[in-house]
Amino acid sequence: MTKKLSLCLFAVIMILGIGLNAAIKELVILHTNDVHGHVLNDEKRGSIGMAKISYYAKNLKAEGHSVLLLNAGDAVTGTPLSEFTEGIAIYDIMSKAGYDAGTLGNHEYDLGWEHIHTHLSAAKFPLVCANAYTPEDALQADGKYVIKNVNGLKVGIIGLLTCDTPNHIIHKNNEGVWFSDEVKTLNELVPKLRKKCDIVMLLTHNGYDEDVRIAGEVKNVDIVVGGHSHTDLNKPTITVTGARVVQAHEFSKALGEINLTYDTEKKDIIKFSWKKLRDADLEGSDDVIERAINLWKSKLPAEIYSVIGQVPREYSRAEFKEIIENYLAEEATTDFGYMNQGGVRDKLYYPEVLERDIWIALPFDNQLSIISIKGKNIGGDMKKDLTERGVEIDPEKVYTVATNTFVSQAPKAEMGEPVEKVEVMNKKIRDVVIDSIRANPNIVL
Repeated sequence: MTKKLSLCLFAVIMILGIGLNAAIKELVILHTNDVHGHVLNDEKRGSIGMAKISYYAKNLKAEGHSVLLLNAGDAVTGTPLSEFTEGIAIYDIMSKAGYDAGTLGNHEYDLGWEHIHTHLSAAKFPLVCANAYTPEDALQADGKYVIKNVNGLKVGIIGLLTCDTPNHIIHKNNEGVWFSDEVKTLNELVPKLRKKCDIVMLLTHNGYDEDVRIAGEVKNVDIVVGGHSHTDLNKPTITVTGARVVQAHEFSKALGEINLTYDTEKKDIIKFSWKKLRDADLEGSDDVIERAINLWKSKLPAEIYSVIGQVPREYSRAEFKEIIENYLAEEATTDFGYMNQGGVRDKLYYPEVLERDIWIALPFDNQLSIISIKGKNIGGDMKKDLTERGVEIDPEKVYTVATNTFVSQAPKAEMGEPVEKVEVMNKKIRDVVIDSIRANPNIVL
């Protein structure tokens, strides 16, 4: 009798133990944002690269962890590998690295909205975005959301892109694209996914401040993995609605890692932690990804990796911006040169300058433009720059300014308006800078 009682008690304990274990689920979410083509390990810039990210993710899985790997927009535009392959190489490499989902960023529109179809085909993981539409009112992405089944959990991932995108893209080949209001879109989708999913998260390209605002206005969102503002967060932000907002810097300089524990009986996340991993934190490299990168690199012109100049010291982005402006003014024989701050994406590193460095600093295919504008109409950031440099402006004089086509398509915010004339030249900004450095390799400010 005692033996039977002991066996029954043991069975009850086992059943309760199994039930307890089944109620607790753990999940790791790895995330990047604003990769901008930086799939190579680059110690100079601190980029981790996809081979190390892939190795880390696959090792976690091999250790028994349940893992999701996500990207919050702007996978492309930023390196020669992205530019020469029109983004295809980047999505191919990220696919091989095991990404589970991504969303669109404004730079996915750099070659026009129709080219995004090429990105969708190259990516072997879903690109989701709930509020981006083509001129024909079709959804621009693979879907509004995706539901991933991981470790017995249903994770609903809604993609979102900032409504301000038309102000961040070249107008040519993007006429008519539109974006629905983020909060309205989410208020329609989140309740539906909440019924189907254990965890509801947003994969966004809105910028940190907007993520906090939007998640604070929408109930029942658990996590926001964001991008666009290139924010180097040190800890998660918890909104008034309880959503946890994270972002992992830029250019694969960081890999965000969420570790969470979900209680299926309480239907809630009971533990949540987040950390940011840097290149020095990750060891090992995925040979499959290394080979894929090298294969794509072999298709690039050899001169991309050639030394074209040298600097006496490191120049900051602001200093390099001024150097570029001097090159533009000299090339176009204008009174001033002007570059928008977002148009210069990197600094100049001491001592040697490669052609690749200029492609990274100036990844956009913007052409040289000449704007004529009266002194009294000069405004925006250009006026601020000229004032800081002590330049006196004659209000009645018509000045000529060498700039890029992103600025010249809508000059008000950057340079002021009205303008007298806009002339677009048949030469890219990047080529002006490369040719100027080749002609005078000793770069000085």
